[in-house]
Amino acid sequence: MRTWNLITTVLVAGLIAGATAACDGGSAATTSVAAPPPTARSAPASPAPSPARTRSHVSKAEYSGSQDPRSGTQYAILKSSELSTRRITYDLIEWYDGEEAVRACAEDGEKPAENDYCVGYYIRNNNKKLRTLTVDPDASIRVMVLGEMKPVDLSRFLSEIGNGNVIRFDIDANRITKLEHVYLP
Repeated sequence: MRTWNLITTVLVAGLIAGATAACDGGSAATTSVAAPPPTARSAPASPAPSPARTRSHVSKAEYSGSQDPRSGTQYAILKSSELSTRRITYDLIEWYDGEEAVRACAEDGEKPAENDYCVGYYIRNNNKKLRTLTVDPDASIRVMVLGEMKPVDLSRFLSEIGNGNVIRFDIDANRITKLEHVYLP
């Protein structure tokens, strides 16, 4: 009987672990073996492990943009600019949106606030290092005009988007090839 209880407990724990992993978006191998119902003569089975104990890993929020600060799409706070050299100085940030914003806010203990904060977007800035790059003369540059992203030249972009605003840009070969203002409500 004890062997039977042990087998039943292991099967129940495996099913709980598989269901927990499936709910978390993970994968777990499950075996569909139907255990017979316990009989009146069997001793009570040990309690099944809690889902918290069977969960081997909790996924962290993933921010948008490239994980490599030297290439790909980046999110940053504009710190300064020099139109004559086409150079901008920025502070990289971790940008989260949608469900990832909700998850990141929960990780940081932040509460939703006005203007979609922690629901539509969230910004994490753990690194205050400033970087400077040149905006390529052929870069695609866009800014929000009357609720729509419109192409503009660098001069207009810099005159309308002041320091402290969030920008999104693409880096290729140490130059900015695409530059956009991120509108925050």
